[in-house]
Amino acid sequence: MSSTRRPDVPEPVYKGEKWSAESSAKKRKGNETWAKTIAKKQRDSGQEYVSVTTKATKPAASVGAPCACPKKCFDVVGADKIQGIFREYWAIASHNAQSSYLATRVSRKKVARHRINSDDSRRQFTLSYTVCVDAEKVVVCKKAFCSIHGISAKRVENVVVKVGSTGVASVDKRGKQPSHNKASPEVNQLIEAHIKSLPTCSSHYSRAKSRDKVYLPPGYTHHTCYDLFRQKCAEDGVPDQLIASFHLYSRRFSTFNIGQNPPMIDTCSTCDKLDREIEVAKAEKDASKESSLSTEKSVHLMKAKGYKMTTQGPQQIDTNCLTLTRFFLREQRKHPEATGDLSMLVMGVQTAVKSISNAVRKAGIASL
Repeated sequence: MSSTRRPDVPEPVYKGEKWSAESSAKKRKGNETWAKTIAKKQRDSGQEYVSVTTKATKPAASVGAPCACPKKCFDVVGADKIQGIFREYWAIASHNAQSSYLATRVSRKKVARHRINSDDSRRQFTLSYTVCVDAEKVVVCKKAFCSIHGISAKRVENVVVKVGSTGVASVDKRGKQPSHNKASPEVNQLIEAHIKSLPTCSSHYSRAKSRDKVYLPPGYTHHTCYDLFRQKCAEDGVPDQLIASFHLYSRRFSTFNIGQNPPMIDTCSTCDKLDREIEVAKAEKDASKESSLSTEKSVHLMKAKGYKMTTQGPQQIDTNCLTLTRFFLREQRKHPEATGDLSMLVMGVQTAVKSISNAVRKAGIASL
């Protein structure tokens, strides 16, 4: 495939750019669509879900069987209130928020009287379970409390343990532990500093599609960059334990919006030169010079865009004329009394579009 570089456009000049993972256009991980995330949301909402580990279908949460205690807790609360409490609890749809709610409904107090004459009794506290009915607290037994909310006794026991003496349930820490073989910040800083120091260039005519994307010089690969990284570390006397492996270096490199080969369209040294001069003007706080250079760059980009339009001019103009003709024909059917005026307007618009195309083509070729 031959390059489409124009003969009067100079070769690209490669320079170091300040690029980071924040400006990357790489595809972000869509963890919202992961099966694990979907199952977690369904589980926290009390819906039926498929276990990620066992692949078994877990049934939806439901109100449990009534208790058999002498208080007859289900009759005291009422069937309608029980269904309302159940729906509101699972509508929270958050494990941590549900734990906080349960912590407010379970109170703990010291045992008033021990049945044994020893201070080593296993029962140091008495737990009281309540539900809210018509803005009033109603005490129920543990069995009724679990059945009303559609949860297991173990779920309540875990909340009581997490509350402890503070009275606040701690957040769920499952799956939040840091990786044991995670690279240290010093290693990541060395990798990022070297990647940012690599020679890069930006695309000229494809900037609209990839505004923040830059490219390495031809022949540069991840292996080439890693060899330069190891050479740089050896020159700076970096300890071996801080030198990253190729796998880690390549994985970190992929988070940057850097391509390995420049595009087949072209790159422009004029843009790179103006960018450098604008950066110098900003550093020197020369507002007039910065404004002048920015204007010069804008004019240069407009010329480049105009030339690109002229390269596909005839076909695009024909398409525009056809679209306009169809539009005016529809209007002609709606308003047959204005046939003559619409016909003249169609011819005038087609002539104007073609004239503009020819003028842009001549101006673009002459001035670029």
